[in-house]
Amino acid sequence: MKRLVALILLLPALSQAQTHLPVRVGFYSSADCSDPPNASLLHFDGKNLTGAHSAACVDDTVQIAAHRFRLKQRCPAQQVGQAVPATATSQLRIVSINQDASFDLLGNASGSRDPIHYHLCKNL
Repeated sequence: MKRLVALILLLPALSQAQTHLPVRVGFYSSADCSDPPNASLLHFDGKNLTGAHSAACVDDTVQIAAHRFRLKQRCPAQQVGQAVPATATSQLRIVSINQDASFDLLGNASGSRDPIHYHLCKNL
């Protein structure tokens, strides 16, 4: 009986357990893959979706619908300049998976609310 009570108490926590995106590991670009600018690249390492300025960041990923995921990216404090205090940051993004090699991203560092399409670059 104690085990059943413990399981029932854990169910809300288990429903919010860490999930990973169902896309392949690799570099994704919102531009042409032949010579993409750094700003158009994201890397998925199997756990985190990071860009040129978020390499030390960690994603908390929760599935919110069949092909949609909420990513809360937490980044450690990084000193940018001598006079600017270092602060940790976090950012909320929504990822809509199209297939295992492409996705649309809502919410990004530029503040855009329009989805940005990313596709896997096999030559990077």
